[in-house]
Amino acid sequence: MAWIRTRKLKSGTRYTATIRLKGHRPVSATFGRKADAQDWAAITESQITRGAFIDKLDSSMSFSNAVDKYLAQI
Repeated sequence: MAWIRTRKLKSGTRYTATIRLKGHRPVSATFGRKADAQDWAAITESQITRGAFIDKLDSSMSFSNAVDKYLAQI
């Protein structure tokens, strides 16, 4: 389920879209327009339910793998 949170800042209004689905970690993004936040939420929620969403944090390299790669190249 996705929801949009409105934040009033000195620089303007920001909209944070957050998606929480059972079995997946929460995903969020911040936008300057509410329509952009709603579009992103709908597309991302659809991708998560279809299994097509690639989470940037899950695909990142661990520190130990980065060190091993660095040592192999140097």
